[in-house]
Amino acid sequence: MDCIISAIYQITPHMRKGEPTLTRGMTPDHYIGGLYSFRGLEKPVVLFVNENDIEFKGSLMSTEEMLHGMIPDKQFLKDIKFVKIKLENFYNKFDKHWKRSIEISEKYNNQLFCWHPPITCVRPDFFNYVYNVLNYDCAVWVDAALSNESYFPLKYGGTWHDWELIDWNNYYPTNKEATFNPKLGNRLIELTKNYGGVICGNRSMNQEPADFIESKLGKFNRNFAATGAIMGYSKPFFSKFYEAWNNALDIFIEGYDGIFTEIEILSYLNIQFNFAKLIWTNYSSLDEMTQGSMQDFFRNLIYDDKQICFNNTNV
Repeated sequence: MDCIISAIYQITPHMRKGEPTLTRGMTPDHYIGGLYSFRGLEKPVVLFVNENDIEFKGSLMSTEEMLHGMIPDKQFLKDIKFVKIKLENFYNKFDKHWKRSIEISEKYNNQLFCWHPPITCVRPDFFNYVYNVLNYDCAVWVDAALSNESYFPLKYGGTWHDWELIDWNNYYPTNKEATFNPKLGNRLIELTKNYGGVICGNRSMNQEPADFIESKLGKFNRNFAATGAIMGYSKPFFSKFYEAWNNALDIFIEGYDGIFTEIEILSYLNIQFNFAKLIWTNYSSLDEMTQGSMQDFFRNLIYDDKQICFNNTNV
């Protein structure tokens, strides 16, 4: 049994000099349009959400209640497996990772930190739950913001962060051109089953994490940096990957002098595991600048086996 994993979670930022940091400032309703794109994939969806009620439009309610008040397709919501969590308890490295993140944000208090590190690095714990509690056989993480119109034009099913702008008819199957469709859902599962571990990213890595990785593992090809948009691990692959992931987290928490997310950890582990990689060179959603873009990859290139990259070959 296969599934898509995602999350809509209201994080608590760190307050620095009276202002929030370690956050993008995005509330859960920003991800509603992207979540509904999963309907087109025609795969079961496991959605991790806040255990406690969240605030929306001046009221407290569960994430599920918020979604029911916004998405008209009630059958889609009924089919979602909601898993309520408290991040502080669910993420197995939360205490030490959050403490270190706060230390870094205070040490470099003139820098802007837009990511909440624990919510980015909890994703393998989601896989662990899906495989060992829910007993799925193959799972793929898809970020709930992936179908945003900044990446995919509206004509291809691009979605708005502002849920009040969403056209609920601009999704597959009503929109036959929508990128998120059953063909893509099947391909993501197929790649994960074929290769065991699948990640995505672009062809450049920032110097600081690259230098740190090289100090630990020796020289390597710096022409790839992972992102957390898509990641798939088959159940057999995940059993060996999960331990390595947690070991890598410890290495970064204890030794890296900066904020890190899943980007740095996956880039580090790629040297060990040589994941199958989905790679693009830009994020343009413009018709005249599609070549090599993320939208080009998910609309076209992902279906060509020759476009799946590996270390020391295509990368």
